[in-house]
Amino acid sequence: MRLGEKVTVFLVVGLFAHAASAQTSGSFSAQFWGGAGQPFTHTVHWVKNGNVVTLYTVNAITFTGAAGQAMNFCKLPSALKPTNDKWSPTIVINDGKEIHARAKVRGGSDGCLDFEIGRRDIFLDTINYSAGFSGGTPKGLPAGWQFSYVDD
Repeated sequence: MRLGEKVTVFLVVGLFAHAASAQTSGSFSAQFWGGAGQPFTHTVHWVKNGNVVTLYTVNAITFTGAAGQAMNFCKLPSALKPTNDKWSPTIVINDGKEIHARAKVRGGSDGCLDFEIGRRDIFLDTINYSAGFSGGTPKGLPAGWQFSYVDD
């Protein structure tokens, strides 16, 4: 390219087309596991637009974590259960602080969402594992928590 030459730039914008289905929404009583005196029942809201599902909370959901126990919640409505496992990044509360994590909606008829936090090994590689939550301190989901996945 020389000074003064015209340059054509193509910009491609991704568009996602959904089937002509109406947006649906609702809430359910999720059973949270991973703390003393479990399970805990809290309301989780959802919106489904085509095949995109978003789960969310309005208020923070916290409870005292049991040492070395994973955190998950179950009772996902059948209309929201994917055929295959779905992973996505998210935010959780551990030791009373918001941290990055990842979550998996279990595929099939299970209807549970598993949360995993990471730790670093001596080589500073991040290792994800679900039992990494602390015990005796608050863990859960922050106010306004969201998690989206594409249903199959």
